[in-house]
Amino acid sequence: MTFATNPLRLDTEVDQGSVTRPPLIPSDPWAADWTLPDAGALDRRRKTLRHRRRSNSTPPQGGGAAPPRRASEPKPADLSTKRVQGAVRRSIHLVIVTAATTYCYHILAALLIAVVIPLGAGWHSTTIMSGSMEPALSPGDVLALADYDGSRIEPGTIIEFENQALHGATVTHRIVSINSDGSYMTKGDANQAADSTPVAAQSILGVARLVSPNVGLPHYWRASGQFGWLAGWIVTTVGALTMTTTFGRRDHLRHWRWLLRPVIAVGVVAALVGMGTAAWSTAAFTSSTSSPASQFAAGSSFATVAHEGSLGTAACATGTASSLTLAQSVPAGSTLIIRFALRDRQTDASFGAVDSAGNEYTVDAAVANGSRTQAAILSGYIDTALAAGDQITVSHPEGKAVVVRFDEFSGIAADGRVSASGTSTGRSKNPSATAVIPDDGTLVVGFVSIKKNDTSYTQPTGWVPLDGGQTVCEKKVVSGGGWLESALAGSVAYEPVLGTRSHWAETVVAYNSA
Repeated sequence: MTFATNPLRLDTEVDQGSVTRPPLIPSDPWAADWTLPDAGALDRRRKTLRHRRRSNSTPPQGGGAAPPRRASEPKPADLSTKRVQGAVRRSIHLVIVTAATTYCYHILAALLIAVVIPLGAGWHSTTIMSGSMEPALSPGDVLALADYDGSRIEPGTIIEFENQALHGATVTHRIVSINSDGSYMTKGDANQAADSTPVAAQSILGVARLVSPNVGLPHYWRASGQFGWLAGWIVTTVGALTMTTTFGRRDHLRHWRWLLRPVIAVGVVAALVGMGTAAWSTAAFTSSTSSPASQFAAGSSFATVAHEGSLGTAACATGTASSLTLAQSVPAGSTLIIRFALRDRQTDASFGAVDSAGNEYTVDAAVANGSRTQAAILSGYIDTALAAGDQITVSHPEGKAVVVRFDEFSGIAADGRVSASGTSTGRSKNPSATAVIPDDGTLVVGFVSIKKNDTSYTQPTGWVPLDGGQTVCEKKVVSGGGWLESALAGSVAYEPVLGTRSHWAETVVAYNSA
């Protein structure tokens, strides 16, 4: 019996084990003994041929061993392993894409809740930047507020208003009582005391309606200098948007419209700076809350803080000490703030200060930009008054140009006067140092020492300038400073602008009011 040499031909006899079957189609279709095969014979034949191809076990004609496998043909075991690996890869892709898609839906929900709904309702939104209203409102929350219509507001309602004691700064606090003249008393939930300045009706900017917790975290991270968290959020968001819009499109590299998807993702992130993980909540706007674990000193007494003036400058010391002889008296209860700038440091020495009356001084912040330049801020509370002719001596590292400036302030706390501090160094036209302040109404002093000749110095908006400028010793050093009399809780940065790119060292210190 012959074996079919071409498995696709049906006009030959086939040996299936010990049973010999006639061909399904005879060589002579007009033969008298030709009969139509049964209805399932053709399907059975096809299934048999497919099975033999898959198993690669079709015996050669005449019997014998199967032909050797070609090198390019995978072994059955290899095929099974590849199937498992492919299934694992597809499962991982499915999980990642599902997570990315879910994250993108959260972004869309954030847009809807924090932007679209307030716009549709005619409200405006603001990002909370301090912890004075915790736990109701935390830094990074986005609060939607309705415009104030002039009607009576009940105590317990959160409002946004211009605080006249803080020179018109925008504050978000809760109303705690109503005065007889129709003004409102407010208080931060986390503050120990109410705000001292009443809020007039014309100063109210909005009434709280909706809060989206954590939605504004990227904006808060950027404003507070937490760029690591911000970079991580941007990478995550761009990756999620890109994966969601391009996954499963094998031909996306050949079509410009798919290449635009990552670009669109970057644009969405840029538009959503200030958006984070959205979670909807209607905060308890009609009931006061407290936070025993987060108590901050109220800033209501800040109005007593004042800059009484500059006491003078000691410059170009040849050693490791600089002294100033006072031309005027300094009363007890005042605070002296000392700013130190140095160029081309020659020695390493510790900072310190003493005066003729034995008052104590502390180093509040100090930073060096290598040996190029150094900046420091010291302060001392005057328990014993200083008279004209008394001396204040500052010990410091030796340099080729040393400048020490002395300023008198009133209203700063005697104990625990330093609330927060920050330092930074670099080489640019934009020095910047940040302090994260835990309480409203804190005095902030910023100071920069610059290793550069004849560079201009532009004070940041809102800061009151302190004495500064170029000092010529063996070398020239430029220093500049400012103070902010109405700092609110949160991140505060001192960011002057220089005329030329320079090496700089900067310190910023926040002081509590008495």
